Amino acid sequence: MLYIAFLIFICSFLWVCFCLYSYVLNGCGKFAPFVPTNSKIGKDVRLILKNKLQTSNKSLKIVDLGSGTGSVLIPLAKEFPQHRFIGYEWDPILIQISRKKARGLKNIVFKQKNYMKENLSVFNVVFAYVLKAQGDQVGLKLKKELKHESFVVAADYPLSYLKEYKRHKSSRFGINAEIYIYII
Repeated sequence: MLYIAFLIFICSFLWVCFCLYSYVLNGCGKFAPFVPTNSKIGKDVRLILKNKLQTSNKSLKIVDLGSGTGSVLIPLAKEFPQHRFIGYEWDPILIQISRKKARGLKNIVFKQKNYMKENLSVFNVVFAYVLKAQGDQVGLKLKKELKHESFVVAADYPLSYLKEYKRHKSSRFGINAEIYIYII
């Protein structure tokens, strides 16, 4: 029992260290910190995206803006090999984790880039988990660059300049959250 308590303590300590590292590396709040999407909201986002991918009769290009460890894209890439997936992430450690997890999948790529400097016009489907303060910039960028009928999903915070199509109630670790869906 003491061994399990020690393991829990070590894991918790390492998690806190990683969160501090991530916060400092991201400019102390300039970029969204790493937030795992393996809670209910992550499952709900994957289900919304899965439904979109299932209903498409053409190959789509899907991007995750701030892809973290790939927990949203990798399961979808495994299930839908006919679609192409790209994850943009600024954190080099998270990029290495996601690349390792996606090894062997031919339809997914993770790039260490600032998505605000990338041309997003080639994508049909966009997933974004951004800070509330970034919602204006990201929303405006997507409005300017995405093609007509592009599908956008945002977790936790709405994206300005985009007309909301639907809102989905969810939760993150028992705390109420929302998923915003847009069609450009």
